[in-house]
Amino acid sequence: MGRRNESPEKKRSRKLIGEFLKENPLTGFNDINELVKELISQVIETGLESELDENLC
Repeated sequence: MGRRNESPEKKRSRKLIGEFLKENPLTGFNDINELVKELISQVIETGLESELDENLC
C-alpha cells in the first residue's frame, strides 16, 4: 500500500528495507535488537567518517 505525499527518496528507502526484510526475516526480539544495533553503528560510523573528511579537506 502506497503512502500519500511520500518523497521518492522515502519510497526507495521503504522498498530497500522491504527487500532486505524479505531476504532476512526477523524471527524474534534478538534479531530486531541486533539489526537496530548494527544500523545505529553504521549511521554513527558514516557520520564520523564524513565529519573527519570535512575537517581534513
